[in-house]
Amino acid sequence: MTGAGGSSQVEVALVTGASRGLGRACAVELARAGFRVAVAARTLAPADVRSLPGSLEATVDAIAAVGGDAVAVQLDLDDRASVERAVDAVLDRWGRIDVLVNNAFYQTRESQLPLVEMRMEHLDKQIRVNLLAPMFLAKVVLPQMLERGHGTVIDMVSGAGVHELDTPPGPRAWGFGYGTSKTGMIEIAAMLASQYGDQGIRAFSVQPGTVLTEQLAAAMGDGTFDSAEWDPPECAAATIAWLATSPDADALNGALVNAPRFAAAHHLLPTGP
Repeated sequence: MTGAGGSSQVEVALVTGASRGLGRACAVELARAGFRVAVAARTLAPADVRSLPGSLEATVDAIAAVGGDAVAVQLDLDDRASVERAVDAVLDRWGRIDVLVNNAFYQTRESQLPLVEMRMEHLDKQIRVNLLAPMFLAKVVLPQMLERGHGTVIDMVSGAGVHELDTPPGPRAWGFGYGTSKTGMIEIAAMLASQYGDQGIRAFSVQPGTVLTEQLAAAMGDGTFDSAEWDPPECAAATIAWLATSPDADALNGALVNAPRFAAAHHLLPTGP
């Protein structure tokens, strides 16, 4: 494929949290768009599955089913040596990472506790994994992007991090660490675009809407979250593929993009027969 940066080689995307949910949907869509895809998470094989279904091996199979080329790399975002090993493994295999999708996040039942009842150790881990780890991953992959003069970083953010000025916020159902880390995460793309946009780097924050992933379904079963309306994961996946491939995305460098609205306005989803 020839990507937005003009390269004639097959470009490579690295997607975190790709064993299930939004990460898996984005990885498959990027494969359909012509990328080789490195899928990363802690859950490598079905034998590693913890409390939620899904594995990287299953995502690799799903990518193969659409004719794509994928590799699974085990990665723990709370272990920086693990992050570096995963990036090195992708570079050793394919020699490049053109698109980084920071999708993975950390959220457990304890995340829903009020601040006074929550252990600081848990809150520390949420900020490390949800906010600092995407920054670290960008720091690790950027040098080889800058050397080629193009690259794209896409961060999966949340409506939990979006505020309206001069308006009291509504009730918060998503937990202290999740909301605050997602608020901070929105600034990553803006900063990258500001610091490296003139060197060929594009960065975007994508708000996927309210998506019923396996993790969210589990939280609902605990009575910690509820929603009457759901957005399909394909909205975020199609939006991310467009941002990763379209030269027109240059005009949005650093922007926060609402995926359901964007996908509808740009007719990115099939409308049926």
